[in-house]
Amino acid sequence: MTRGQRIALLWGLTALAGAAVFLLAPPIPQDRAYHLLADGRGWLGIPRFGDVMSNLPFTLVGIAGLG
Repeated sequence: MTRGQRIALLWGLTALAGAAVFLLAPPIPQDRAYHLLADGRGWLGIPRFGDVMSNLPFTLVGIAGLG
């Protein structure tokens, strides 16, 4: 087995071990209050106005990037 094949095998085994950890580990519970950090206030008929409008710059930059 060449050095390159050994390195490829090592990477493959590492990837399999990592996948096994994710598949076999129990899910991590999340506190139900976690999403209360979001702004729940509405304005101008838009629910969660602060959260929605905070994404407006990303939308504009994305549209500009398409043009």
